[in-house]
Amino acid sequence: MKQHLNQDNMPRILEIGFCCSGMPENFADAFDTEHVRFSTHPFGYSAIKEIDLTSKYNITQPLKKYVISISDMESRLKNFYKFIKIIKDYDILHFHFNSNFPLYFDFIIYKMMKKKIILHYRGDDIRNKSYKNFFSFFADKIFVSTVDLLKYAPKRAIWIPNIIDLEKYQFIGTIKRNNTVKIVHAPSNWVTKGTDIILESVALLKGKGYNIDFILVENKTQDEAISFYKSADIVIDQINPKIGVYGNVSIENMALGKPVICTINTEYDIFFPDLPIVRATAENLTEKMELLIINPDLRFELGRSGRDYVERYHNIRKLKINFKL
Repeated sequence: MKQHLNQDNMPRILEIGFCCSGMPENFADAFDTEHVRFSTHPFGYSAIKEIDLTSKYNITQPLKKYVISISDMESRLKNFYKFIKIIKDYDILHFHFNSNFPLYFDFIIYKMMKKKIILHYRGDDIRNKSYKNFFSFFADKIFVSTVDLLKYAPKRAIWIPNIIDLEKYQFIGTIKRNNTVKIVHAPSNWVTKGTDIILESVALLKGKGYNIDFILVENKTQDEAISFYKSADIVIDQINPKIGVYGNVSIENMALGKPVICTINTEYDIFFPDLPIVRATAENLTEKMELLIINPDLRFELGRSGRDYVERYHNIRKLKINFKL
């Protein structure tokens, strides 16, 4: 069992979540605290405790679509009691993604227990949600993981960049090959990540005679996905202006020293003045991919710059958060 952060009157923090490329685990490591989630994660992320609070309903659906059976709610409440016994020893509850109950009714209980609450929005839990301001009332602080979410979150939200443990991502760089170029894409959602657009560009480039080994990474554990990343020459994160920022796939691959292609909207340039990602849109993706295919030296330079960038901005050892609530 890890030691809680109670030295020098530091608050005791519990990281809570089932989402987002292992970020709850990373925050637990950063603050030498603990992590609990509500069910087993299919990608193999670890937690000190797993409590089954899954159900047939989807928390991201509009409120009018919530349909929960009596038996389902009874089961969830029994397990919720187990969760309450865990959180009693902590001062701050750091929720990654959102509540695991409809209408965030559990947050009322946490406040009655005099717990401080941090809501850490990760994407679909906040985008286009008309009720976000109501639920944020319960939060003592609000964080977002990417800058695009600031326009969806309440005005008091703070952008906290995603973090990774660089000891787990040793620099590899690009691999010298004869003629084949290995391109890797790991979509969590084809529409969100623009996978169809990427497949079209790959087909066009193959038609021009380029020898491309295209790897689509889906339904893999984190360790399995990383093994594919390590062998990549080029990695494509997402091609979607509705997102327009880089995510965890970019961060992990820059850490490994891989050149990354991603859609980055110009409105976010102020946040990323030295970002070494090849920016692409649906209209110029084929051109950008070809540029990297024919320039192995450029791939190496981008990979080196990417590693430096992650060391500066996404290093788990450099994260600083003011937990005074």
